[in-house]
Amino acid sequence: GEAHRHLMAQALRIPVFRTRCCQRSLLHLRGERRASAGPRSQTQRRGSFAAGRREPARILLRAAASASRSAAMSSGAAAVEVYVKAKPGTGATVLGDCPFSARVLLTLEEKAIAHTRHLIDFSDKPQWFLEANPEGKVPVLHHEGKWIADSDVICEHLEGGAFPDARALSPADESTRQVGAAFFGAFVKFFTNGDAAAEPALRDGLAAEVKAIDAALQGKTFLGGDDVCSVDLALYPKLRHMAVACGHYKGFAVPQECAALASYMKAMAKRPSVVDTYYPDEYILEGWQPKLGLSNL
Repeated sequence: GEAHRHLMAQALRIPVFRTRCCQRSLLHLRGERRASAGPRSQTQRRGSFAAGRREPARILLRAAASASRSAAMSSGAAAVEVYVKAKPGTGATVLGDCPFSARVLLTLEEKAIAHTRHLIDFSDKPQWFLEANPEGKVPVLHHEGKWIADSDVICEHLEGGAFPDARALSPADESTRQVGAAFFGAFVKFFTNGDAAAEPALRDGLAAEVKAIDAALQGKTFLGGDDVCSVDLALYPKLRHMAVACGHYKGFAVPQECAALASYMKAMAKRPSVVDTYYPDEYILEGWQPKLGLSNL
């Protein structure tokens, strides 16, 4: 309708990024054969628990929203648009460090759902975005005329019947869904703690959660087994944030005996979906620094 056309016209005023899966769809439309993947131009630095660091690089703006929407429609599904955090102060041109936005982007990539990515600068949210999404939070998905907020709800939608031809990501073993369920809470409590007396117990609590994840990974490459599942995509960004932020600001080291977890982080960092949604460790440090010791203020 007219309201939707006006909204989309406004959306075209912010940077839009063509995703890998959109590129594949466009090549299919042109009848071209997708070339085999060659060496990536960005090198990776090794040696950290949060493996996969690379030199920061600004993403080139190339795709128009209309082209991405056409690619999405070619698969028989309505256009999918996702709104995620931009790095502050970049004019909404550089992907930011939100682990919840990362989870949604990883899910879209792993399911090969063509989509248009929009970046939202928290320091300067567009008025049209606030009118359409009053809470102003990201990630948020726009699909079939609906705005869907919250990464849990978004990923349930993506895994549901709206995309019957997309790869299923639900774990084969239902118990896998509970792996790491308390990890992020333990991480945030430890990181934001400003009470010296409570620090040892909170540190031990986080270490226990990390060891529990390591135990769940014994004999596996991913939590899903030989391939990733939805739990991997939810947990990996949080683990990376913890390793980077707690390691830098709190001197927290992942227990040396967690070899399975260390291998897991390296394996995840090499996946094309993770590479294509990468943001540097420096962004994570900038994002978490204001929260350091916040609970004591």
